Formats: sequence, C-alpha cells, structure tokens
Amino acid sequence: YRVLESDTNLTYFWTFLSGKNEEQGIILYHHNQRRNGQVAKEVLGDFKGYLHCDMWSAYRSLDEVTLVGCWAHVRRKFFEATPKNADSNSLAKKGLSYCDQMFALEKQWEELDPEVRHQKRQEQLRPLMEEFFDWCREQYVLPESKLGRALKYSLDYESTFKTVL
Repeated sequence: YRVLESDTNLTYFWTFLSGKNEEQGIILYHHNQRRNGQVAKEVLGDFKGYLHCDMWSAYRSLDEVTLVGCWAHVRRKFFEATPKNADSNSLAKKGLSYCDQMFALEKQWEELDPEVRHQKRQEQLRPLMEEFFDWCREQYVLPESKLGRALKYSLDYESTFKTVL
C-alpha cells in the first residue's frame, strides 16, 4: 500500500518504540487512514504496560495500559505560546523554563540504573514538578489564548504527566 496512492487526502503514520533499555528493541511504523482508539487497539493488541504518549484520546481508550504523559508536548505548547519578542518575565517563557529544567535533570540521569534514576526523580524532579503545577494553577490568563491552552493542557493531564515519577 502506497501512501501517495491513498484515496483520502489525510492519512496517519503511527509510530511505536520500545524503551531504550529493553532487551529487544522495536520501532514500528503503522500507516492508517484513521486516528482513533480502534487503530491503537488493533496495533497494540493485548499489550499491558506503560505507553509514553501525548494525550490523544485514542490512547486513553486502551484498557491495560498506563499512560506516561509526554513532556515534550507540554513544552511545545509553552513554546508556541511564547511571543517572539518575549522577555525573561514572560509567563510562557516561565513555563518553558520549568520544562527545560526538568529535561536537563533527565539528561543528567539518562545513563543511571533505573533504581537510581527513580530515586533522583523523587528527590529532585518531584519537587520541581509540584512547583510547576502549583505555578500553573496560580496563573490567570485568557483561557482560549495559547498560554491559556498550555496551562489547561498541563493541568488537565497532571496525573498522567506525573506517571514518570
């Protein structure tokens, strides 16, 4: 089946990767004309475990899966909300800064054993995450603005973003 020969204008590539520390690594690309929970169920079958993903509703329909929210999507929303001429006091830049701090910690820990990384997350990442979500709750902005949507996205899925802890 060739993508360019599709009968519809819009099709989707689903990408699935195993964790980098898995014994058997896998990268799977699945092309489909739909982007819904049925496709996720067809591809993942009876998979049980953690799924690192965005908050697309298709993933939330999986029964035996624990979702791990993707912080790159949170960061992107704050990046898109940052005006081009924003100074360091910009609220969107503050949200971006929180994400960058969390990413920097994870980068420091990427070669550590899982147990040590878990301990570091409890000691350093958890307080930073709590501070970030508290900060999000304190902001009063137009809800339909890009910043309002970034804050709402973060808070709506807070528990899923904390799964990494």
